[in-house]
Amino acid sequence: MSHLVEDCLRIIFTKLQYDSNSLYSCILVNSLWCMIGVQILWKNPYETLNNRNQYNKFFNTIIYLLPASSKKLLNENNVVTLSIPFSTNKPLFNYISFSSKISSELIYNMGLALINEVLNSYEYQEKYKILEQEIYKLLISNCKNITDFNWFTTLPLYQYPGASTFFSQLRTLDIECNQSLDSEKLLGMAQICQNIEILKIWYYGRDIPGLIFYAQISV
Repeated sequence: MSHLVEDCLRIIFTKLQYDSNSLYSCILVNSLWCMIGVQILWKNPYETLNNRNQYNKFFNTIIYLLPASSKKLLNENNVVTLSIPFSTNKPLFNYISFSSKISSELIYNMGLALINEVLNSYEYQEKYKILEQEIYKLLISNCKNITDFNWFTTLPLYQYPGASTFFSQLRTLDIECNQSLDSEKLLGMAQICQNIEILKIWYYGRDIPGLIFYAQISV
């Protein structure tokens, strides 16, 4: 009977996945409702945010989930401007692990919200690189159910801890052909993206050695 109740709750809560206020109320009822509700709330939380306050809370939660070494790096380099809790207490849930999608806008908007906007372009970019690196490390090492991914970064993601597991689950991969994209990065990704069914290439306006080879061995 208990399994039936849990299954029913999951069906009901799934209907509320785009109503974050109602779903948040549900997770306050008891521990079972909380466990199920949090998993659904964090499946794709970025699409349910409605205002600046919710965005800031969401961004701060992600920063909170970073390992101590990442928080120390952000702190030492004065990367963030919001009030970030550097507590060593372990969160109740590993919220990030429930995510099924990583928005291509997530880290970009985190940079806009967290990094001091009065910095000049060079200083901003340097701090953004640090933030981007640490957030991607967190996501890649914790998210095990990502099937769609937008590769819109210059970082060598295939070298990060947990990358082989993370990228082996992908079915759809979008690649932005930015100026830093080269054959080495393409080959590195192709070697661990073995189950790609849909490959999308964006902004292809120049010859990139290895791009056709990547498509042949990854699809």
